Amino acid sequence: MDQNSQIIHSWTSPEFIKKERGRAWFWIIGAAGLLFLIAALWMKNYVFAIIIPLFVFVIFSQAFKEPEEIELLISNEGMGHGENFTPFKEMKSFWVFREKDLPYVSIKMGKNLKPNLFIPIQNEDPEKIQEILIKFIPLEEQEESMMDNLAERLKI
Repeated sequence: MDQNSQIIHSWTSPEFIKKERGRAWFWIIGAAGLLFLIAALWMKNYVFAIIIPLFVFVIFSQAFKEPEEIELLISNEGMGHGENFTPFKEMKSFWVFREKDLPYVSIKMGKNLKPNLFIPIQNEDPEKIQEILIKFIPLEEQEESMMDNLAERLKI
């Protein structure tokens, strides 16, 4: 963020919602990982056989991670938190999703290869955030991707 920029709005929010996962969830993920590992070894796909346990390890370690409180901000030049600041000129459009446990802003990036930014707005007024952002980038309705819905249902 440039020293000349002015902070318009700031708030704190957890970086993600910690999902409740029961003992059965861990058993299912472990069993699925074991089945994929057996299939990879049976097909003699040794690279895949190495990747599967690593993938299961990452999923398990993320399941135990506690969310950190982060300070988010909107300035006259862009938005983000800490070192993760994105200028408005790199953003194409935004949409505010209000239906979830943790409401968030989805920002479509100007370059096709860049993924959307998801910014949690937890206890903030979504209308106020929308009023501020619409001054800098266009509002464009978005739908959650199939991958986002799948990840939510699998609690990953």
